[in-house]
Amino acid sequence: MNIEEFHNKKILIFCPHEDDEINIAGGLLLELRKLDCEVKVIYSTNGDWFINAEHRIKEARKCLKKLGVPESNVIFLGYPDCLFTNESHLYMANENWVSPKGIQKTYLPNEEEYHYKRHREHARLSRENFLSDIFEVIEEEMADILICIDYDEHCDHRALSLGFENAMGRILNEYKEYAPIVLKAFAYPTAYDGFADFKTHKLLKTRFKRNEVSLYNCYNPYYNWKNRVSIDVLPSVKNKFLLLNPLFIAMMKHISQPIYTDNIVYRIINRDQIFFRRRTDNLLYHSKVKVSSGDAKILKDFMLFDSSDIMNGVTKSEVIDLGYTKFNKLDNEKRIQVIFDEKVDIEEINIYQFVKCETKLQQIKLVVDNKEIVYNTKMKDYCYSLKKLKLTQVEKLDIIFECCAELELTELEVFSNSINCIEEKEEKEVESTLWDRIIFVADDVIIFAYRCIAKILRCLFY
Repeated sequence: MNIEEFHNKKILIFCPHEDDEINIAGGLLLELRKLDCEVKVIYSTNGDWFINAEHRIKEARKCLKKLGVPESNVIFLGYPDCLFTNESHLYMANENWVSPKGIQKTYLPNEEEYHYKRHREHARLSRENFLSDIFEVIEEEMADILICIDYDEHCDHRALSLGFENAMGRILNEYKEYAPIVLKAFAYPTAYDGFADFKTHKLLKTRFKRNEVSLYNCYNPYYNWKNRVSIDVLPSVKNKFLLLNPLFIAMMKHISQPIYTDNIVYRIINRDQIFFRRRTDNLLYHSKVKVSSGDAKILKDFMLFDSSDIMNGVTKSEVIDLGYTKFNKLDNEKRIQVIFDEKVDIEEINIYQFVKCETKLQQIKLVVDNKEIVYNTKMKDYCYSLKKLKLTQVEKLDIIFECCAELELTELEVFSNSINCIEEKEEKEVESTLWDRIIFVADDVIIFAYRCIAKILRCLFY
């Protein structure tokens, strides 16, 4: 994906906390200032567990101003912050939920949060209201490009990632002509907890740092690192002298957060921004889908998976146990039938299997307008992908799985074209020059000074 694709576009960026804009899109935001974009940033929580929400909100606005986003383009949903170790989360609550700090409704200090502005009342804390607010933001803005946090180890990150995909599925099924670019980004393994590789003569491409408690290489089991979207950022962000680096200057507006340590600064400032693209041009949104057994709606809800327990991500592996449909074991010819609203061309089909399903398919049969085609297939990243199909003017498509075992699927994608991902070669670290090392010593001093100043300010004012 080229940076020019952002030119003159309306862009929404969904962040769980005030400082995650830096982790998932800091360098990109600086680049977007030159491209006549309308950028809005949405925060799902007030980041208020350790620090008063009023301070977090002020810091976010100051940071975003440095990154080119005006205060009028910042939206706060006003939900409370949670810790990794909390026992529950509003995303897991079907009814009214009370946070560990006793908060029962959305709020914003001295202001009106998004739900109150829209409905003239605060939202009770619940999964339903959380999903509804995300849905309404997307529906109201109808942006060209949407960027959102992905599913890493923090419960608030997980809630927003899953909530966004749930809302996005509703939008795509309801507004069938709306097909924005959707990019998901990790905050921890590619930024906050990534590799501290800024101190090199030549800046390295971002690498993925896998957490040892994760079962999957990319946290999200359906992602492959080779299929990432990599966007280079401004040369100014590569400036090794931090006082002249605009991303560092923006980061330092978050005085209350521990991002001013040398390791974290050197992890976040890097050469490229990494995203994973979720395509929204699925032809299933323009069709009727039937299944021989199970729930057909699951197959086009945009969600690759869901979870009943998003807590304790730093001590236990992901709980991925929802968001799939199960074909009856006695259903020997398991069938998905797709009847398109109008004739379509088909080049690619992706069938996503539930991560705990042990069945391995060897063949998939397609019946295209009564013509039968059998494909040999192999699952990769829990997905059976059929490409270069060249099926034209298709009215009805049947996908048949001839197996006696249980089969559990999470999503079905049918595309009229394929998007090629460019695999980039890994770069080798280059030894720093003497001048580089002198600059890095200065940078260490600068970071130490900021850290001292931040501690004094927190003691005096926070």
